[in-house]
This record gives sequence, C-alpha cells and structure tokens, in this order.
Amino acid sequence: MFTGDSHGINDDGIPERDGSFHSSDAFHVSLYKLLAHEQFMKYYRIDFPFRVTDSQIDLTVRLILESQHTSAQRFNSRDFYVVLWPEHPSGGIDSRRLIPFLERSGIRYLDYTQIPEGHAPGALTPYDRHPTAQLHEAVAKRIVEDLKI
Repeated sequence: MFTGDSHGINDDGIPERDGSFHSSDAFHVSLYKLLAHEQFMKYYRIDFPFRVTDSQIDLTVRLILESQHTSAQRFNSRDFYVVLWPEHPSGGIDSRRLIPFLERSGIRYLDYTQIPEGHAPGALTPYDRHPTAQLHEAVAKRIVEDLKI
C-alpha cells in the first residue's frame, strides 16, 4: 500500500522503502522545490503539508517501530527514544499528535515541545525556521539530564 511516499506498508504489514522520496513522488518534490524558493512562502511562513492525517502518523510510527527493532538488533540495546522537538512558533504540524500513537506502540519518547528554549530569541534560523546550534545544545542538555547519561 504505497501512497506516493518513499515508504509504505507492504501486503504483509511490513514497512518497506519504495525508492527515494525524489524518485517516488516527483510531482511533490518539484512543487516543494518551486515553493521553497518563493520569497512569498518564506515571508508568510507557509509550509506543506497543510495537514497531517492519522494514517500518515500511523505510517510514521510503524517506521519508527521498525527503526527501534533494527536498532535493538544492531546495537544489542533497548535504549531507543523519539525526541519531540520544540514546537514551531508559527504553528504548523503539532508533533504532540504523535504521543498517543507512540504510547499505543510502546515507543518511549522525550517531549520537549514546550520547553522555553524553543521560543527564545535565536532558537530558530530566520526564514526556514530550523533549529540553531543554540537550540540543539539546549535539547542535548535536556536529553543528558532526563536519561541521566
């Protein structure tokens, strides 16, 4: 059951990769590239997708479960966590929507969506709103504290 994304669930219910995002969904890749260069989109902080469906979240969690399984086998460790990053100040996708899906699947997570450092000046780069080194450092310190490592 592939939906144009580069990952999907096969007929046996196993997550599978279907090429790369670029090769499996050329239309959306082209659209995203076009819009990414538009100053209008950057100025008004318009982002895609406009909404995320439960089936997309379910697929994401199934891929995370497969990553957790692979990690346990490869590194002989059960230490696997999903880190939920600070919320984007302009809204957008609410990563806390993942929480009930993660909990149902038994996946451990660290919820940093509401930490004050995420909204501090200099936490995000201008225009593309990606985390800066300052925010990466703040999240890393919290991970070390929370996991006592």
